[in-house]
Amino acid sequence: MVMKSTLLLTAAVTLITGMGEMGSDTSAEPMVLTGMASQYGQGRMEATIKVRQAGRTAYGLPDPLPPAEVYFATLDCRDVGRRFEIRRTGVDAEGNPYAWESALATDCAGLRDGGIGFMLFNRHTPMSQRTADEWLRRVAAGEYQPVFVAEVDYATAVRWNTVGRGREVELRRLEAAPGEVSVAQ
Repeated sequence: MVMKSTLLLTAAVTLITGMGEMGSDTSAEPMVLTGMASQYGQGRMEATIKVRQAGRTAYGLPDPLPPAEVYFATLDCRDVGRRFEIRRTGVDAEGNPYAWESALATDCAGLRDGGIGFMLFNRHTPMSQRTADEWLRRVAAGEYQPVFVAEVDYATAVRWNTVGRGREVELRRLEAAPGEVSVAQ
């Protein structure tokens, strides 16, 4: 299902802003998704990464991890291990837009943590896979903006000074999912 795997992609659905359709032109801008980023508690992302590196989940991670400034959980588990860029919305102390930071999807919305229902609607509402897939399709098509697009690692939240509260971010995928057109520039 190409449509589902374009969730964090469309030259304009970066998981939030510039909605649009991804064409076959490989020079197209990666889609940007805009929404809130929450954060993992101290040590939680590291523990999750170790579990994924040990092969105890359906979506594993290499050991060692590729370098990244931000490790985060994404909406779609098929994005685990993929490279992204993320940036805070707004401007820094000098009035410049925040720079894009390299990011690696290391986890995804899990049912025990509220799952995609929490990230899409900010409520702990169980969703069937069919319902979740339909909402992911609507996000990819630009029809809907999720509340949360990422949960960043604790060190990033400390660096951003956002521990304990959400932060609006922009997120864009740099690698196409298998069978998709490349979105790298």
